[in-house]
Amino acid sequence: RKLKRTEPLAEVKHTQGVTQARFGQGSGAVVMTTSYDDTCKVLEVDSGKVLHTMRHNNSTGRWLSAFQAVFVPGSDSVCSIGSMEQHRGIDLLDVAKGSRVARLTSPAYNGITSVNAWHPTRALLVGGNSSGKVYLWR
Repeated sequence: RKLKRTEPLAEVKHTQGVTQARFGQGSGAVVMTTSYDDTCKVLEVDSGKVLHTMRHNNSTGRWLSAFQAVFVPGSDSVCSIGSMEQHRGIDLLDVAKGSRVARLTSPAYNGITSVNAWHPTRALLVGGNSSGKVYLWR
């Protein structure tokens, strides 16, 4: 695709390194960024404004892959991201509200899931970590 402008439409500032920036998977009306400054930010594409800044422990250190927020297919409003909090799990974030709405965890689950992906057509989430374990959630 050919971009029409040579300067950016908007700028999102983090105080430490950005680990990802991803468009919503619905209309693409929002962008979610994650950073080592322990925040996730939601940018509204049309206005270029930061709608929400969410606190989230993204400090995975050098032994784990950086956390990345992954949108539910077809959605601009819900995404998943691994968590450093004790009882380990995967957080589900409501992008429109700027808050965590659910946490996927179980007594058998003790890994830090840095990498996760949604099934394109079914309500399934898969997550993996640096210990070589993969978890499937329904």
